[in-house]
Amino acid sequence: MINRRFNLRVRKNNRTDLEPHQVFLDRLAQERDNEIPESEYKLEKPLPDRAFWALLLGVLFLFGILISRSFWLQIVNGEENALRAESNQFVIRSIRSERGVIYDRSMKQLVHNQTAYRLLVSPADLPQDSSRRNWLLKRLSDFTGQSLSDVIERIEAEEDGSIVLMDNLDYGQVILWETKGEDWPGVSLDRQLVRQYEDQGALSHLLGYISRVDLQGEAGLEKYYHDYLHDRPGQRKLERDAQGRVLEEIIIQEPEPGDSLILNVDYQLQEIIAEVLRNKMEEVGSKEANAVAIDPRNGAVRALVSFPDYDNNVFNHSLTAEEIETIISQPNFSLFNQAISGIGYATGSVIKPLIAVAALEEGIIDPDRQIYAPEKICVSHAYTGEEQCFRDWRFHGWTDLRKAIANSVNVYFYSIGGGYKDIRGLGPQKIIEWLDRFGWDRPTGIDLPNEGKGVLPEINQEWRLGNTYHLSIGQGRFSVTPLQVASAYAALANGGVLYQPQVVQQVVRQIDGEMVIVRDFNPIIVNSSVASYENIKIVQEGMRQAVTSPQGSTYLLNSLPVSVATKTGTAQTGQEAVYHNWIALFAPYEEPELVMVFMIRDVHDSMVAVRSVAHDVLNLYFGGKSDKFMEDEEL
Repeated sequence: MINRRFNLRVRKNNRTDLEPHQVFLDRLAQERDNEIPESEYKLEKPLPDRAFWALLLGVLFLFGILISRSFWLQIVNGEENALRAESNQFVIRSIRSERGVIYDRSMKQLVHNQTAYRLLVSPADLPQDSSRRNWLLKRLSDFTGQSLSDVIERIEAEEDGSIVLMDNLDYGQVILWETKGEDWPGVSLDRQLVRQYEDQGALSHLLGYISRVDLQGEAGLEKYYHDYLHDRPGQRKLERDAQGRVLEEIIIQEPEPGDSLILNVDYQLQEIIAEVLRNKMEEVGSKEANAVAIDPRNGAVRALVSFPDYDNNVFNHSLTAEEIETIISQPNFSLFNQAISGIGYATGSVIKPLIAVAALEEGIIDPDRQIYAPEKICVSHAYTGEEQCFRDWRFHGWTDLRKAIANSVNVYFYSIGGGYKDIRGLGPQKIIEWLDRFGWDRPTGIDLPNEGKGVLPEINQEWRLGNTYHLSIGQGRFSVTPLQVASAYAALANGGVLYQPQVVQQVVRQIDGEMVIVRDFNPIIVNSSVASYENIKIVQEGMRQAVTSPQGSTYLLNSLPVSVATKTGTAQTGQEAVYHNWIALFAPYEEPELVMVFMIRDVHDSMVAVRSVAHDVLNLYFGGKSDKFMEDEEL
């Protein structure tokens, strides 16, 4: 309560007396106070009982709400909220290490790891304040060069997790991020290691590539050996403040690099084959060709080429649907490894050495017996009685087994395959059984994904003698892969052992700076004795005679600095004067180190193309001089 009387005293600093008008005003104020009732100047008044209880209830109600909400948050949902708070404060991030690399047999590195950065945005961690959020979105638009509407659309489309807002940041962008990143909550820079593949030697089908999304192997060795190659990620714990800025980083688990592969592949040979094949395809106008080289002593794959191929480095960055469509629509682009997966390839006369082995093993023919081989043989149709004739590519006359292989005599193989006059022939079922022994009815088991197995003909009621004749010289409705041919010829070259082709020699790991072998792949024998060595040796002699005899199908290879045994093949395609050309060989003849199979699709008229490929590859690889040789007539 304020006193009713105001005794005003004004004292100046100089302590002089008050002026008369000041005394007069003081008295007027006192008289006015006497006239005002005490209730008019009271600042405090009694509170009515109803208002008091209403106020008290209101206060108690508010306290009740606060207490119940606190109980709900701390007791009922306390554990969940504590976890949420901790998850907002602490974030666990993975630490990627290096994926294992790949070497050829001489330790030339074929695959490298390169550092790449991408900009990640976690929508849930962006500022909730609209003005702050809009400011950050505008900064992201400027930084990435994307329109603001595109940035907003991409972020709003992702509710959980993170999105890659920008891929493959350049050095300048990384430096700029380092100066601004702390002020951008919900945005982070992710360091990745991307693959860089050797771009020579047509290695794409062999090496494959990995997905940028989940770093899984998508093709080739990257896919088949992913469990070895992939790194073992570590973990780091980030502590953040309320604005999302990182306060501290703790390494929880150190990352470990993936294991590396040492291949059986000889990169020098791979590169030579690729270059020679590519040039020859351009010369003859072919779009597809492939080659396989195997060591017949153990099944080690020394080279594997398939055209068309692709640039596996294009998968090192994220691609839009339009970019993918542009890439795969290119005529010289294919993800299909025809050397191991191709079907639709009849072999032509490349089948003849296998038929010869079967005939010798089954006692159908003595290797030295002479059979007269005219330009054609004719037989009566089993049902109509009409005469059917089966031609040779030229007249050969009297022929034994070695000459039949060397000169590719069709009539001889008609006789020992389907039978003619006093020669009973193998018959279709026996031929299929022997092709099976050489592995032509199943995958070889090579350590690459998506291997095909080819298709052997089905012997049914509609099968006729003419079908057997055609099968005996590698024509008709059947197909095998170039790898299956190479695997079978490796058994011919080594005397009868059928090996499983093997691309990888060793899996190794870096431990304390040293390379330690994790796994060593020993040769796998599928069949230790496909046929007797004596009979296989006779067939080898016929293949060698194909090179040494002036009438041999590959006589011009006799000038090479290495001794070679060969067999060529011309498979019909159904188009007039268009063929699939084959050549299979092994060298050196005395102690074979390499079996090579070359196949060029859709070649017109002659066998010169595939023979010239074999000549140039062998000449370059074994160190001879490249000789230009003349064309000869097609077989």
